[in-house]
Amino acid sequence: SVTIDLSREPQSIRFSVKDSGAGMSEADRSKLFIDGGHGAHSADINPESTGFGLAAAKRIIDAHGGTIWAESEGEGTGSRFIVELPVA
Repeated sequence: SVTIDLSREPQSIRFSVKDSGAGMSEADRSKLFIDGGHGAHSADINPESTGFGLAAAKRIIDAHGGTIWAESEGEGTGSRFIVELPVA
């Protein structure tokens, strides 16, 4: 399952997507936002992935003064991806 959340903070808007999928280790999270970054099991989960999507998203979000990060309790626990953008 996938849960999407949107909230307004005083100085920012926060958007998150949480899934109940494979989750990820801390080592995998460290590779997420770099060009060609793949987790240990990414080929099993999404063999078509180039590893460039999250890196491109990070560049776009950074260019707008925002931040993006991922959270997971570990493998098998799902993941949450959070984007925070400043309010003009």
